[in-house]
Amino acid sequence: MKPATPTSRDRAVLFGLCYRMLGCAADAEDVVQETFARLVERPPADLEAPLRPWLVRVATNLCLDALRRRKVRGAYFGPWLPGAVEDVRLEEFAGPEARLSSLDSARVAFLVALERLDPRSRAVLILRDAMGLDGAECADLLAISEGNVRVILHRARRTVADAEADEPSDSRFSRQAELLRRLLAAIALQDATTVAALLTEDAVSLHDANGEYTAAVRPLRGAAQILELYGRIGQRGIRAWAEVRYNGEPAIEIDYEPAPRLASRAVVRLVVEGDRVAAIHVLLAHRKLPPRV
Repeated sequence: MKPATPTSRDRAVLFGLCYRMLGCAADAEDVVQETFARLVERPPADLEAPLRPWLVRVATNLCLDALRRRKVRGAYFGPWLPGAVEDVRLEEFAGPEARLSSLDSARVAFLVALERLDPRSRAVLILRDAMGLDGAECADLLAISEGNVRVILHRARRTVADAEADEPSDSRFSRQAELLRRLLAAIALQDATTVAALLTEDAVSLHDANGEYTAAVRPLRGAAQILELYGRIGQRGIRAWAEVRYNGEPAIEIDYEPAPRLASRAVVRLVVEGDRVAAIHVLLAHRKLPPRV
């Protein structure tokens, strides 16, 4: 008897889980493919049992292994940022009992906050609050007690509490989109007064190129540093730019004229606190950018 064939819904759930665990769509796809390979090479013992719990268990364990390897190697060059993903690939992940909506659990600020957690705590939080599994299901998947799940979940929620959404997604999107437009316009005009007014006092700009391209490898802090670098970047030829939506949030996608050692494509996103910008995220590394449509 052969194992059941995974459905498109199974694939979508696994991708949603792995992306939230790893923060990178390309890495998530690799784990999904490895999970399906395991299904063929080492199928579940009970072929009549529902397939999805087995798939989720295997994918979760593969993600935990990947996160531990990432921590041991520590080889990422420059700032690490969550990759950009189209909304359609992130929707319909949350089950009926999930505390977080599908897009709220894929917001940039939330994914950055997940980096504060150890791998197992991250898994517990995602399985319980983002996916909506109950304590018993989570304990079974991770081979720990329900009591441990409760303790880990309580601590994990407390650690990421400051990154949870505090307003409806539609109003948050509109506010962030307007801030993004105003900030980039002020940077283009080298309007230091407006840039400073739009940024929090400890605002930071991070560039994720992973050594593929020339980019700032240390955080830029404050309006002066941000203006100075972006003023130089603004001198590059721009082929096209567009307002886009990734991870349920506004972004600007830019195509540059080719130049040696410089990225030809970038996605710019914001982390917002109140009505000001706390962080500017610039994605340059190819594995962090969504594929061309």
